[in-house]
Amino acid sequence: MIFIDTNDISCRSGVLAKRDLARAWLNRARQPGRPACLSNSGAVGQAQLKWLQDELTRSKAAGERAVLFSHSTLSESVARQGGEPELICWNCREVVNVITSPETHSVVVCCISGQQVNGGFGIDDLTKKGRGRLHHLGIRNAVAEPAGGDCFGILEFFSERLVLRGHGGVKPVTISCQTAEQTKSRLDLEEKQRQENEVKRAAQGKEDVLKAKQAEETRVTEEMAAEEAEALKVDAEERRLYKVRRQIRRRSFYGKLHLDEE
Repeated sequence: MIFIDTNDISCRSGVLAKRDLARAWLNRARQPGRPACLSNSGAVGQAQLKWLQDELTRSKAAGERAVLFSHSTLSESVARQGGEPELICWNCREVVNVITSPETHSVVVCCISGQQVNGGFGIDDLTKKGRGRLHHLGIRNAVAEPAGGDCFGILEFFSERLVLRGHGGVKPVTISCQTAEQTKSRLDLEEKQRQENEVKRAAQGKEDVLKAKQAEETRVTEEMAAEEAEALKVDAEERRLYKVRRQIRRRSFYGKLHLDEE
């Protein structure tokens, strides 16, 4: 378990230099499109970030995996779910970049934080970038629970998952913690399925083209047959009219011949 201080750089720090840095940092953090940061939150300083990187490197070398704990959440999604998006670590993205760096991305499987009224859950899925999955879990703030109500959880560690058994306002959560080998196996399976789907789509495309060609040939054949049938009708009608005209001419001729004889 790794604990970091998200109020390391804070407007209420006992170190004057950190208070001044916090005021400057707070002004930069208040940017359009970002949650409105408040002065009662803070940031993780560069010295602590370096310490965190060293801890992760040592854990990686020892084959360890870790859960990281902080007061303020490192996830904007969790902050929004918790109902207090402004109570977020000011430089949360910088901290997450350290945690998910290419060298140590498989060490931390979950970041657990407090500070949120409703709690929350989110995932940074960076597997397609080769940097694993980082879960974020916000625990409901106990002060938001009605008097006399429970608001705590028991976290259980297993080789492939974390289980938070919640009580009262804390909801139960199970978090899958795949190893690097399991993640690779899953990605390989997804890639295989993607390739199979591509082959199926290509085959389906060829089949659709063939069906369209056959349908066009059928349409043309039917049109030609209809035209031929119409032509035969016209030809038959012309032959009938020809016979009628011939009979009329014959009758006219013999009728005239009979009159002449008389």
